[in-house]
Order: sequence, then structure tokens, then C-alpha cells
Amino acid sequence: MNGKPEPTFLTIQPRLTVMQPNHNLGFWRPEDVSEQLKESILTLKLLPMPRNTKPAGFKSAWPDFVPNLSSLTVEESVGLANRIIPTAEEIDRMEKSLPDWLLLIIDIHQRKALYLRCSPTRTNNGVYSTRAVGRILGVSHQTVKNWEQQSLATIANELNRIMVRAR
Repeated sequence: MNGKPEPTFLTIQPRLTVMQPNHNLGFWRPEDVSEQLKESILTLKLLPMPRNTKPAGFKSAWPDFVPNLSSLTVEESVGLANRIIPTAEEIDRMEKSLPDWLLLIIDIHQRKALYLRCSPTRTNNGVYSTRAVGRILGVSHQTVKNWEQQSLATIANELNRIMVRAR
């Protein structure tokens, strides 16, 4: 308007690939999307990280501590040796669904709520409760439930639309 170019914003277009649901109905239901997202997020969390690396934002001023394996108890050493590593099929399914399915959700708060609801935890049946997600995001648990249902329905509808177009 005043001689300056208009700012352009980066829009990320998800690259959805046709993936069949785990049942014989031939279409995606919101429950199927939820189960696939839970599996994908668990797979992502189980992938081994390279040694001496930390996710962005996690820093420590303490020196790295490498345990002396001879001083570990039997339970601790078994835990280090028996780490669960995802299979190639699980990693393939994860790559087809993350992050592309989440990018279909426009509202960032709805996206965060869906991610948290599908993220595995060690308590509460393996997922965050709607009340816990509500506390994290600063909204009521009913809002979190509504966002989750809307987000799952949006993803399922888009996947079904792509499956019909691919036929």
C-alpha cells in the first residue's frame, strides 16, 4: 500500500497419503484416527535419540553423567538393555500420520489439545485426562472434549475425502 510489499505468511500444506484404517469398513472413523494418533505419538516417543543430544529447549549446565554399568543393580541394567524399539511398520505408519494429520487442525489450541489427549503417560490409562489438558491450556475440560471431537472428525472427514478421490 505504501510501497512496501505485503507480508506473506508461510502456509504448510499437509501431504496426506492414502492409508487404510485398521478395520474392514473402508472408511475412517474418529475413533480410528484417535487410535492411529496414539500409536504414532507412542512410536515417536520410543524412537531412540542420539547420545548426548537433547530436544530444543532442554539445556543443562551439569556435566553428562554416564553410569558405571558394574555398579547398577540387576533391575536397572535390564531396563537399559531391554528398551522397546518400534518396528519398521510402526515407523512407516507414524510417518504417514504425523505431523500431516495434526496440520489439518487450523487452531493451534485444538491441535495442542488433541496431541496431549493422544500422548502416552504413565498414569491414567496412558493418556492425559481432559481436566489435565484443560489445566495445561487454561480452558475447561468440556472445551477440551469438544475440541478433541471436532479435531478427530475433521481429520477423519479429510482422510475419507482423499480415499474417495484416490479411487
